[in-house]
Amino acid sequence: MIAPSRTFDLRIALAALVGLSLGSLVFLFGAKSFFVLLAGLLALLVLANPRLGLALTIIAAINFGSFGRFGSTEMLVFLSVSKLLGLLTLGAWISYTLRLKKTISFTKQMLAGAIFIGWSLVSVMYAGHRQIAIADFLKLLADFVLYFLIANLIETPRHLRQFVMVIMLSGLIASVLAVVQCIYPSLQITGETAVIEFGKHEAAIANPEELQSGEFTRPTGGLGHPNWLSVFLVSILAFNVYILKSDVKKPIKLFALIVLSFELLALVLTHDRIGFIGMATVFLLLLAKKVIEITPLRIAAILFIVGLFLIAVPETYRERVLSIEHYKQSASISARWELQTAGFNIFLDNWLFGVGQGNFGPVFMNTNTDVAADTHWLIEAAKSNYQDYWMGAHNMYLEVAVETGIIGLFTLLLFLASGILDAHRTAELAAKTGKPIELDLDQVLQICLVAFCIAALFLHAQDQKIWWIVMGLLVATKKIVAQNCEEQSDPATTCVHR
Repeated sequence: MIAPSRTFDLRIALAALVGLSLGSLVFLFGAKSFFVLLAGLLALLVLANPRLGLALTIIAAINFGSFGRFGSTEMLVFLSVSKLLGLLTLGAWISYTLRLKKTISFTKQMLAGAIFIGWSLVSVMYAGHRQIAIADFLKLLADFVLYFLIANLIETPRHLRQFVMVIMLSGLIASVLAVVQCIYPSLQITGETAVIEFGKHEAAIANPEELQSGEFTRPTGGLGHPNWLSVFLVSILAFNVYILKSDVKKPIKLFALIVLSFELLALVLTHDRIGFIGMATVFLLLLAKKVIEITPLRIAAILFIVGLFLIAVPETYRERVLSIEHYKQSASISARWELQTAGFNIFLDNWLFGVGQGNFGPVFMNTNTDVAADTHWLIEAAKSNYQDYWMGAHNMYLEVAVETGIIGLFTLLLFLASGILDAHRTAELAAKTGKPIELDLDQVLQICLVAFCIAALFLHAQDQKIWWIVMGLLVATKKIVAQNCEEQSDPATTCVHR
């Protein structure tokens, strides 16, 4: 018989001590002390392991909304789990970098992102609703910090794969919640509230849009809006293909299949046109980039799946998403057209500097449009706490142009273009170094970013975390591929990391 090691004995003693301490706290001071201690232990873990903090921050940023704020409705400084974790992770990264004397990554792409953030700050100065602009800028700044941390904390191919799995886990959480929302009426909202506060609830929406085929529910998956759920899922679909192609264990591939299945189901349940366009875009890009290789058997399988999809989707989905006649009659599409037409006119009047960060909604709500008038009426009917700044242009590029002018739009497009160009150069280098897994991931990240950029034509999505996460992964992938190239010491291969 082998005697237990001293280390094992110490671990048992430590676990017993922690358990006893937790039990004593609950007994003496109540349940709140238990959660305070757990929060303290979590903070220590994050400070000791910044990558753990980064993973938790990503999940919190995507799957958990704000739980409070500082100030009145006029001074909005949102407090969220992700921001608290993000601050801890930032502190842990600073300590990690100084202690190990790590080099800080700050590439040309990151410089373009910093210029976009900087101009957004400038736009706060001349915003008509300054406090709203400050709150909106702070959200944007938090997104940039998350992007910066991803670029600097992911250092190896293993890290890359781990964080792809983290994002897939977030996708699974949102998708499962979306399915549950459609099953349980207690997780749904209806009536005028469903109309006026559409997009400001974690609950699913009993959609007010009338269809000949009947009523339907649009889940949010906890992301606040069915459209935001669909643009998030569209932006991460390709990650499942990457894992399925990777040399990983069968349980992990099974996990990827389960995630993909739930994500596709959630996309159908949203009844979202953006989701349908996004699914088609991702599939075509996977073929064009040769991430999915075409064989006669796969062509037959694809045709079978497409046919099965068209047969299996609900009648309400076919009418709302696939019917050309419904597009002609849709009140939703008419409202978007009015939003974007009015938004373009606002841009023409303020084309150089814009109306200020986060100020599209307040400015639009003062326009003489049917959408603004109907919204004011619904606020009264629903006795809602609806705020003007909730209103969006349903086009990210137009909203950025309205709020920050032509200069702000240019800096955003420069940032996105630098990401796509970086990905293209990384793919060329990965092909030269003979790293198929890194090449596949870089191609998949390109697809994720392009899919998001197309979806953003139909949605105000500059505050959505997923595109900042993808951009950060692109920087990290480029850095890792360049390091691998240098390690090969092949004089014929030029390794550039800027």
